[in-house]
Amino acid sequence: MEAEDEWKIEMKHWEQCCIYRVPEWMKDIANCKAYKPSLVKLGPLGEDRGQAHYRMEEHKRRAMMRLVKRSGKPLEEFIAAIEQEEVVNKLRGAYGYLGAKWNKWESSRFIITMLTDGCFLLEIMGIFTRGENLKNYAPNDPVFSKRGFSSLYLSLRSDMIVMENQIPLLVLQKILEVIGDKAPIPVDRLNHTVLEFLGYKGWKTKEILCCHALDILHESFIAGREEMPSEKEETLLRAFLLRFLKTLGWPAGRPLRRSILRVFGLDRYLAIQLPWRVQSKQAQKEASDVWEEATMPCATDLSEAGVRFRKNQSNSVLDVDFKHGVLSMPLVVVNNGSEKEWLNLMAFERLHYDAGTNVTAYMIFMDNLISTERDVELLISKGLIINLLSSNEEAAKLFNKLSKGAVMVPSSKLNLVRRRLNAHCAKAWNKWRANFVQTYLSNPWVFISLVAAVFLLVATFLQTIYTVLPFYTRS
Repeated sequence: MEAEDEWKIEMKHWEQCCIYRVPEWMKDIANCKAYKPSLVKLGPLGEDRGQAHYRMEEHKRRAMMRLVKRSGKPLEEFIAAIEQEEVVNKLRGAYGYLGAKWNKWESSRFIITMLTDGCFLLEIMGIFTRGENLKNYAPNDPVFSKRGFSSLYLSLRSDMIVMENQIPLLVLQKILEVIGDKAPIPVDRLNHTVLEFLGYKGWKTKEILCCHALDILHESFIAGREEMPSEKEETLLRAFLLRFLKTLGWPAGRPLRRSILRVFGLDRYLAIQLPWRVQSKQAQKEASDVWEEATMPCATDLSEAGVRFRKNQSNSVLDVDFKHGVLSMPLVVVNNGSEKEWLNLMAFERLHYDAGTNVTAYMIFMDNLISTERDVELLISKGLIINLLSSNEEAAKLFNKLSKGAVMVPSSKLNLVRRRLNAHCAKAWNKWRANFVQTYLSNPWVFISLVAAVFLLVATFLQTIYTVLPFYTRS
């Protein structure tokens, strides 16, 4: 009975925990600087990194005092909202074990840290949302003026997605409730406000309150962006076409139906991407539960094997699929902040049980897909990558080092896509056909020359027949 109670207590502890210290072994196999904030330290984890963090502590305290003054509420009311037993237990639980430094001090230091950092985040997000200076700040303020914020935005955004630098969004919710006279705060609006600050306006997120900024970013990577009105109309058109074809007795997937639709240019409307959770019987049959050190050909080799590339409208990392010789993928934007962003998302998946492994699987897949700068150039030409780094070689090296020490779980959708691509490339006919198309059909003049050569060959053959035939007829 005691053993059962013990694991139940541990289970409750790990359910609350969502902000973690990144282990040293994880930092050793990647860029350790990606797991540290460069400008502002948030929360009780991590270590101060010198003068830059010390100066920002002063600005954080200013932000708290200005926000409290502007609200017209006493500071004690904000503190009371955070120090409620239920709230402070949730906040402490989010960090797991904080260490002796925080346990031996009074609880008031933890509460003040949460309040100060929460007010600071609300202030900088307020400047971003309004696009103008906030009240009570000088127009030449180094942080909270429009100009000061613009110069610091990229660093602030970068620090907000560091695993060890997270603040539970519950803190922001409680502060906003005090400002709004206890009125309930729409959690979806708070989630979207944070997401827009991170540069992902219009992307999907949870309808419940997310744990922190990195959790919001992770959910959006999985869900992708919101559907545009035109895309919703296209989805309805696809459903109508499928229903119409079924009434004619043509089930989806028939080669004849697909060929006829391709002639009229309607085949693309029927390329419906089903959610991964709704697997077909064929997909279930192909799926494997065996752990394997598998890989696949790079993008250049896939192209030589006849694989075509197509960009998906969704930005979800789940929307990668390979059907009928077409590898469909979302657009990837690579910039100076991509490494830090992706490494912290992968760290969150490794450390947080409920996060899944979708981003990790996607990074392993991209590492397999890209080996050299030639692969990056090919994917750029297909509209699948926007490279904002100094060179394509730098982008290739980035993808090649991201997935060090990571393994793709067998049940991952991308593992199935990888197996399908390997099966496609193993067929010699696909390579012969692709080689023929690339050699003779890629250039109109080469194609015309081929047709002329075939015509001359047929004409010569017929002339030979008609020359020889009378000899046998007379005999």
